[in-house]
Amino acid sequence: MLNRVQLIGNLADDAVIRTTQSGVRYATFRLITSDETWNKATGSWEAETTAFDVVVWGQLLKYAEKAALKGRLFFVEGKMKLRRYERDGKLHYAWEAVVNERFGSLRSLSRRSDGDSRGHSDHGNGAPHNDDELIES
Repeated sequence: MLNRVQLIGNLADDAVIRTTQSGVRYATFRLITSDETWNKATGSWEAETTAFDVVVWGQLLKYAEKAALKGRLFFVEGKMKLRRYERDGKLHYAWEAVVNERFGSLRSLSRRSDGDSRGHSDHGNGAPHNDDELIES
């Protein structure tokens, strides 16, 4: 069976680092994608955006912590997972793209701008690429 998602979009916010009750750190951020759809009523193409919640675990957390910044264009590969949680006595569901070095990768597609030492970086499947200093294994 196959459960794999690949997304390219801009980050809505900087990655937020959280800790589980058992002390495991992870990162979350929202990735915004856009597609164009044909609107029959207006007879024109219209932009349609979709927001995806992304959760990053393991060694990729270090990369997300430094490189996942608001506005950056990012490539995310992982698996979709349905999270169930209870709030105010009601059961809620949320789909999330889950990424870790075992079954996913992250890559900033943004170019380094002047004065931005965080720049263009690449990380996937547990190994840094190019001259990337963001990941410390």
